[in-house]
Order: sequence, then structure tokens, then C-alpha cells
Amino acid sequence: MLYIKQVWFIHTESGYDLGDCVYVSAPESVSGKFESPYMDEIKSDPFIQDYALATPLPVSYKANSISGKVWTKENKESGVKASFLFGDARFTDFYGMEILQGSNLDMGVSSQINKTHQIRALVNEELVRRLGLSEPVGALFYNGGEVYEIVGVVKDFHISSVYESVIPVVISPEYRIPGGSGRIVLKIEEGHRTAVTERLRDLYLKYRGYPSLFEIEFYQFSDVYKADVRFGRILALFTALGLFIVCLGLFGVSYFTAETRTKEIGVRKANGATTFEILRLLNSSTLKQVAVAFVIAVPIAYYAMGRWLENFAYKTEMSWWIFAGAGLLAGLVALATVSWQSWRAASREPVEALCYE
Repeated sequence: MLYIKQVWFIHTESGYDLGDCVYVSAPESVSGKFESPYMDEIKSDPFIQDYALATPLPVSYKANSISGKVWTKENKESGVKASFLFGDARFTDFYGMEILQGSNLDMGVSSQINKTHQIRALVNEELVRRLGLSEPVGALFYNGGEVYEIVGVVKDFHISSVYESVIPVVISPEYRIPGGSGRIVLKIEEGHRTAVTERLRDLYLKYRGYPSLFEIEFYQFSDVYKADVRFGRILALFTALGLFIVCLGLFGVSYFTAETRTKEIGVRKANGATTFEILRLLNSSTLKQVAVAFVIAVPIAYYAMGRWLENFAYKTEMSWWIFAGAGLLAGLVALATVSWQSWRAASREPVEALCYE
């Protein structure tokens, strides 16, 4: 239960939509250019649900982010190390990010640079905190010989994985970032990947002319956390196997108990005990054993899952209800396993039970 809760936490707390995406290289002629014949053909494809000129997230999937020192006039000496992401005006919508202050980037390429040659950019909350900006929108910061103007602040998100803390991020038009190259991220309608892939390859050949440089790759949430997904499957397998073995053991114990207490049950029924009272008598011992096992298991499980959660920079809480729910589930499974044998013993006629053996 805690594993499922943590996986859900990872999925919801990353700060962006982790749906299945397609990473594809773009011709250099359209790098950073939202308006171009190539992009017009991308937009017209009925099987492409969404698109953006942007860095594929999380960046651990591809080594495609650039880090650099940024500073303001007030903290030029210290500065802050930030990660630069490539992105056009559709970046935030594509990844489902929330703009907390200011506005989004503009669609046109020329509009990304104002009249004083300052590059418009989005930044995350962490960069605002590190630079100590009380009013970030409209503020200027520097990187190398470039001057950036903050047009908006996006909610913090993890550019790699939740194993690492949130780092300062700058989202800027790709063509202004040194070393940047064409990147397009797409969401393709399910069942049409092959057709769209061939069309994208043809488009790349049409506008670039070098098919060997064409690159397309599909990636999804599970690609980032393969080890955790694999751990979850192994955990589920061994949990199911463990439950099966426990149920076999409980069934055997309940059968043995019912057989050895047959005459006792007959005497009790002859003296007026009801079937429900006999059931309660037989099942109470099983529940006591489950309770003892639960008390022993909780500290061990708490320690083991706590060690696993230490791998994450951001993690869910080990709430009391997780352990209570596990204990309740264990009790219900135990009752369901032994109740059939208990019912057979409790519903037997007293005369038949007294003549047993």
C-alpha cells in the first residue's frame, strides 16, 4: 500500500504531466521557430494530439539540458547555478505546468527579444528564491553575455526525477541557448505511432535532407522509474506468494483445530451454544495470532519502507492508516480462509459430533 502511495505521489508531484510522449529531432532550419512550413505540417497531422519545441522531460531520459551560472546585479559575485531548458510558448501547456506569476512566452520568434535585446524567459520558484527576487516579473538576470528578462514564474517541477531536489530552472527559446539543437516533443494518438513515425521521417528528409540524422524515440513515466516499477512487480509477486502460503497454513491450522475440538463443540452445542458463538470461539484464536503477527511486523515494515523512501528527495508520508489498513486486510483474509472450516465444525449436529471417533 505504501509503495502504491509513493508511486502515485511521484506521478502527481513531479510538477508536470508524465504521459507518454515522443521525442523527435527537428531540422536545423526550424530550430526554435514555432512558425515555419515544417511546423505547419506537424500541426496539420490529425494523429498528433499535442506538440511543442521543447526539451523532453525528464531530462535524465536524454542529456539535453545546459547548466550555467546566473546572477543579478545584486549578487553578481555569488550567483546561482541553473539548468536551461529549451522551450517555446507551448512548453508549459504541453507539460501541464502552472504559471504562478506573469505571463507565458510569446509565439513569435522575434517577440522573444525585447527592444533592449533582453531575452524573455520563464523561471521556476526555486530560481526566484535563490536569487532573492521579491518581485520577479520584469526582473533581469544575466548568463555569460546574455541578459534575460523574467516574464513569468512557473510552479516548481523536477526536471530529472524525484530522487533529486528541485533545482533552479530557466525556460528560454531554444535558438538563444548555446549548443541548442532542434527538439520537438509530441503526443500521438494511440494506435497511429507507426504511420506518424513514417510521416515525420519523410518530413525530416524533405526539410533536412539527411535521413541518417533523424532521431525519434518514445518515452513514458515508467522509463524514468524502471527500477521502482521492477521493484513494485517483484514486491507484488512475493506479496501474492506470501499470502497464498499464509492462507494454506491458516487453512491447515483451522482444519486441525476443528477436528481436534469436535467433541468440545458437540458438548457446547448440546448445552445450548449457538452456531455464531461456536464460530466466534474458533475464529477468535486465529484473530489473536494475526494480531500478534501484526504487532511484530509493523516495526519491521516501518523500518524497511523508511529506508526505501530515503532514496527520494520528496516522499509521501507513512500514515498510520496504511498500517491499520494492512492489518485489517490481513484479518479479513485470515477470517475468509478459516471461516469455511469453522462453519463446518459449528454447524455439525451435536449427536454426530459426540459420536466422532
